[in-house]
Amino acid sequence: MAGTKEAEAKSPTPVKDQLATELTQKDNVIIVKANRRLTQDENDLLIKRMEEQEKRIGMKILVIPYSVDIQESDNKVE
Repeated sequence: MAGTKEAEAKSPTPVKDQLATELTQKDNVIIVKANRRLTQDENDLLIKRMEEQEKRIGMKILVIPYSVDIQESDNKVE
């Protein structure tokens, strides 16, 4: 149980979806990345789910494609 509580403390509003994984949180933005290449229908479904979660948690969710990698620096995501 302790591991679960640590994960919750690290990410108080985790984004959970079969099609995407949360990468990072900064300020009021959560960045999630598709777990694999998505079909157009899967992409549309993922966007719809993330929009619903945005409303529920009150944070902006940025969905990036599977083929994109991000690097974090001090004040911005590159």
